[in-house]
Amino acid sequence: MEGPDINDSNCIDFSQISKVRDPSRLVDSKISTTSLKNVRVGIVQEFVIEELDDRNRAMQAELMALLKDQGAIPV
Repeated sequence: MEGPDINDSNCIDFSQISKVRDPSRLVDSKISTTSLKNVRVGIVQEFVIEELDDRNRAMQAELMALLKDQGAIPV
Protein backbone atom coordinates (compact mmCIF):
# COMPACT_ATOMS: atom_id res chain seq x y z
CA MET A 1 0.00 0.00 0.00
CA GLU A 2 1.26 3.42 -0.85
CA GLY A 3 0.11 6.92 0.03
CA PRO A 4 -2.23 8.23 2.72
CA ASP A 5 -4.67 5.88 4.41
CA ILE A 6 -7.90 7.52 5.61
CA ASN A 7 -8.20 4.84 8.32
CA ASP A 8 -4.71 5.50 9.74
CA SER A 9 -4.53 8.24 12.38
CA ASN A 10 -0.86 8.76 11.52
CA CYS A 11 -1.89 10.08 8.09
CA ILE A 12 -3.96 13.03 9.27
CA ASP A 13 -3.22 16.20 7.32
CA PHE A 14 -3.74 18.90 9.95
CA SER A 15 -3.52 21.65 7.33
CA GLN A 16 -6.93 20.55 6.07
CA ILE A 17 -8.64 20.73 9.47
CA SER A 18 -10.37 24.11 9.84
CA LYS A 19 -11.43 23.63 13.47
CA VAL A 20 -7.84 23.65 14.74
CA ARG A 21 -7.31 27.29 15.64
CA ASP A 22 -3.57 27.07 16.27
CA PRO A 23 -1.99 24.07 14.51
CA SER A 24 1.40 24.82 16.11
CA ARG A 25 -0.05 23.70 19.46
CA LEU A 26 -0.41 20.21 18.00
CA VAL A 27 3.25 19.84 17.16
CA ASP A 28 5.16 22.33 19.34
CA SER A 29 6.03 20.60 22.60
CA LYS A 30 7.40 23.84 24.10
CA ILE A 31 3.96 25.45 24.24
CA SER A 32 2.32 24.52 27.51
CA THR A 33 -1.08 26.03 28.20
CA THR A 34 -2.84 23.04 29.71
CA SER A 35 -2.36 21.80 33.24
CA LEU A 36 -2.57 18.09 33.84
CA LYS A 37 -2.35 18.47 37.60
CA ASN A 38 -3.71 15.36 39.33
CA VAL A 39 -4.73 13.73 36.03
CA ARG A 40 -3.87 10.02 36.17
CA VAL A 41 -2.12 8.79 33.04
CA GLY A 42 -0.49 5.56 32.03
CA ILE A 43 0.46 3.38 29.11
CA VAL A 44 -1.98 0.62 28.26
CA GLN A 45 -0.50 -2.77 29.21
CA GLU A 46 -1.09 -4.05 25.68
CA PHE A 47 1.50 -1.51 24.46
CA VAL A 48 4.17 -2.65 26.93
CA ILE A 49 5.24 -5.86 25.23
CA GLU A 50 8.44 -7.83 25.50
CA GLU A 51 9.14 -7.51 21.76
CA LEU A 52 9.00 -3.69 21.86
CA ASP A 53 12.23 -2.16 20.55
CA ASP A 54 14.35 0.20 22.64
CA ARG A 55 13.42 3.23 20.54
CA ASN A 56 9.73 2.78 21.33
CA ARG A 57 10.45 2.10 25.00
CA ALA A 58 12.40 5.37 25.09
CA MET A 59 9.47 7.21 23.47
CA GLN A 60 7.08 5.82 26.07
CA ALA A 61 9.41 6.88 28.88
CA GLU A 62 9.83 10.36 27.37
CA LEU A 63 6.07 10.76 27.00
CA MET A 64 5.48 9.73 30.60
CA ALA A 65 8.16 12.21 31.74
CA LEU A 66 6.54 15.03 29.73
CA LEU A 67 3.12 14.25 31.20
CA LYS A 68 4.56 14.07 34.70
CA ASP A 69 6.27 17.45 34.17
CA GLN A 70 2.82 18.88 33.37
CA GLY A 71 1.47 17.61 36.69
CA ALA A 72 0.02 14.26 35.64
CA ILE A 73 0.19 11.31 38.01
CA PRO A 74 1.77 8.26 36.34
CA VAL A 75 0.03 4.98 37.09
